[in-house]
Amino acid sequence: MVAQSSLSNVDVIVYALADLGGTVTQVAHERLAFRAFELAPDRFSWTLSEFRHLPDKDIARVALVDASRDKYGSLVVGSVKAGYWRLTPAGVKWFAVHGDKVAARLGRPAASSSGRPNDVKRIVSKTKKHYVFKEFQAGRLEELPPAAFADMLGCSPDASPKVMRSRLDALESAAEASSDVELKEMVAALGERFATLLHGGGSDEAR
Repeated sequence: MVAQSSLSNVDVIVYALADLGGTVTQVAHERLAFRAFELAPDRFSWTLSEFRHLPDKDIARVALVDASRDKYGSLVVGSVKAGYWRLTPAGVKWFAVHGDKVAARLGRPAASSSGRPNDVKRIVSKTKKHYVFKEFQAGRLEELPPAAFADMLGCSPDASPKVMRSRLDALESAAEASSDVELKEMVAALGERFATLLHGGGSDEAR
């Protein structure tokens, strides 16, 4: 096994997030802390010898906050206060490139490119069956009303821009993990079509 010393805590926490399905779903901080501890107990445990058998949530928190910073590539998105985290599309790309290397250093089997591929397949399949995808294929996104966009995202038409952006980012992550070029193109097109709605500037009614 390759020495774990060549890994950073950010490497381990991003790997743990992908491993727990964080490509398309939010994962609780406690679950992440425990999974990181299982993968690298010497890194994610308490300091005192009598407590070394316990996972340290604060070490996981620091690693997650670091992983969310531009300096590290903005690999995760989440909230310390809410306690939930998910991979960004950049994080999915990072995992596809580095996941196997991290797994080798942790003494784990080779990683799937998306952590939990069945979750990704489910999201991709559901989205490509939605009529919004059919409208994209037909070149009719300009005629699409905001309510249809919200329905595809699985949220209310009056959901906040933050919620809509989060749902669209999760879909982009799934498209990235599945290497589905057409789906990635649709996500990009929807981001442009509903840019005003996503950033809180209006309704983006069909033009």
